[in-house]
Amino acid sequence: MNLGLAALTVSAGQHIGHFYRSREEARRLWLSFLREGLRNEDKCICHLPEDLSAEEVFATLYSFQIDAGKAFESGQLILKQNNLDPEELQQEVVDLSHHFEGSRILRWVGDVTYSSSKADSDMSFLKIENLPVVCLCQYDLTKLSGSLLMDAQERHPVWIINDVVHSNPLYQQMDVNPGWFDERYRILVEINEVASSLNRDTFFSGIADVIGKAISFDCAELALFDVNKNTLRIVNLMETSGSHGIAGEIEVTAADSILLHVMLTKEPLLCENLHEVATGEIIHSTAHTRSAIVVPLRRNGSVLGTLTLGSKEPYQYSAKDAELLMEVARQIVLPVENILAHEEIARLRARLDYEYLYLKEEIHVQRQFKNIVGQSLGIRRVLKAVETVAPTDAGVLLYGETGTGKELVVHSIHELSSRKEKPLVKINCAALPAGLMESELFGHEKGSFTGAFSKKLGRFEIADGGTIFLDEIGDLQLDLQAKLLRVLQEGEFERVGGNQTIHADVRVIAATNRDLEKSIHEGKFRADLYYRLNVFPIRIPPLRERKEDIPLIVKYFVMKYGAKFRKNIERIPQATIDALLAYFWPGNIRELENLIERAVIMCQSTQLEPGRWLPPPGGTPVESRIPTLEELEREHILEVLQMTSWRVSGERGAAKLLGMKPTTLEARMKKLGIFRQL
Repeated sequence: MNLGLAALTVSAGQHIGHFYRSREEARRLWLSFLREGLRNEDKCICHLPEDLSAEEVFATLYSFQIDAGKAFESGQLILKQNNLDPEELQQEVVDLSHHFEGSRILRWVGDVTYSSSKADSDMSFLKIENLPVVCLCQYDLTKLSGSLLMDAQERHPVWIINDVVHSNPLYQQMDVNPGWFDERYRILVEINEVASSLNRDTFFSGIADVIGKAISFDCAELALFDVNKNTLRIVNLMETSGSHGIAGEIEVTAADSILLHVMLTKEPLLCENLHEVATGEIIHSTAHTRSAIVVPLRRNGSVLGTLTLGSKEPYQYSAKDAELLMEVARQIVLPVENILAHEEIARLRARLDYEYLYLKEEIHVQRQFKNIVGQSLGIRRVLKAVETVAPTDAGVLLYGETGTGKELVVHSIHELSSRKEKPLVKINCAALPAGLMESELFGHEKGSFTGAFSKKLGRFEIADGGTIFLDEIGDLQLDLQAKLLRVLQEGEFERVGGNQTIHADVRVIAATNRDLEKSIHEGKFRADLYYRLNVFPIRIPPLRERKEDIPLIVKYFVMKYGAKFRKNIERIPQATIDALLAYFWPGNIRELENLIERAVIMCQSTQLEPGRWLPPPGGTPVESRIPTLEELEREHILEVLQMTSWRVSGERGAAKLLGMKPTTLEARMKKLGIFRQL
């Protein structure tokens, strides 16, 4: 008979005697015996001593992922609060025989009230027709005399004392693994103790230390499957470094690893000689592995990942080792799941904290508008473009002068998109130097540079699932442009000072007041990044191109600041409107807003009278910048194109009116950044 790590296969009438000195020693053995039986779906009868309750048995078995309550209700497990009595045992077997019809094995365990006169020498009553019965009889050495001890030992084919298993020569020789009960229980109990820690480093290193007491290995890995990314997160349990392997974790594509086969079959894999079998990559943390065991981490019908041991020697592992490792895998799968959940909760909590702080700051930043105000053709085209692109995840590039309301358009796109429940994160690419800008965009690890006292999440990580607005994109440094391009193409990046690849699902909206094509020719902006950003361009017209909207915008700002400063302004004279229409507005809507705010503060009546707050009349105020010849040319071409409904060639085309060839006009339009907006 083999009482090793495989299912316990016994013949009728065999039983085991255990002689213990402490209650803990007794409990350790019968629990291992009983747990193995329940796991193999054997019928089990357990006689409990007076100091042990059924609740304690259930709790202990639950810690080994065995539903003892369910087994008890189904009749697989019977608990009796008394000692085994050989004189009564025979009748009990007969009385319960009908209850175990069709069972493979009946297991009996309990303390024995023993005297030589009550002992049955051949224990023949342990056979119920064709049902094999194995009985674990436990004896308290403190209550047995020397003669009774010898007598009891002689009546058991196998007996255990001082953690040593003995085969009785009076019976048929049994192939017994002397360390089966104690070693296996000790390993699993130690794993259970390690599993009580939610600290990943303590838990992972503890697993390797405990397994190493029973199975020798040169490398140990835990592979955790990410179903969303179809990748395996490989954790090196030995935390080796340098030439001996990796430190910490790496991420590999699941399809490239043989570990995926183990997860799909949900069965262990024993590779005795990796040089003879083409198995694909099994060990990722070190090279020169010759043999390995891979077991799945099964939980509720699904597979969380795998546990792998590897050795530099071939033929290092046996089926017995694989069975023990499967037991370990059953023990650690729930703690691993708990640790992953704990880490995910910590990650989400950190992200929420960052989002809270970020949004808290945003609350204090006064938005330029609550609504987009205007009825001009230019603003209607912008609104139509926003309505068209918002429901998609396409990138948007906003062109427009400073103060035209680009940020308000970004808010509108975000609010009309499917990402509106996620954060809208904004950053000005011209506001920080290159070193700080990289940390702001991608985050940094603790200690990655002077002043990095803690880990910081970057704007892309905070915006995961939402939208990020990159203002003044034309001022982004060239070295950061390459890293931004990677995020746009691959959706992944690393924090400053870190080596873990972070994935982010972010919609990118960029804005600029520069001519990016000119910057490309000057070598200041990457062409590939420009094409990535310029998926859906929207040009926001300056205020001087939509002067018909000025009366509406003025009325909006008067109401806004009148309420803020508690002033009741009911009328805006036409003279005030005419003066505002005559101004060039180089600062666009931002300048108009500041001007109206000042006017409301100075106003002492119910109407907004003209005053010193008005800008000087004429085309351009004295302090304004004089437009360049190129800007005037651009404005002139735009006016002609609008007159011809953007027809370039033909008798009624813009080229004819401008006195140039259509190809020449198209070249000028491209150089000046003139595009027809949808």
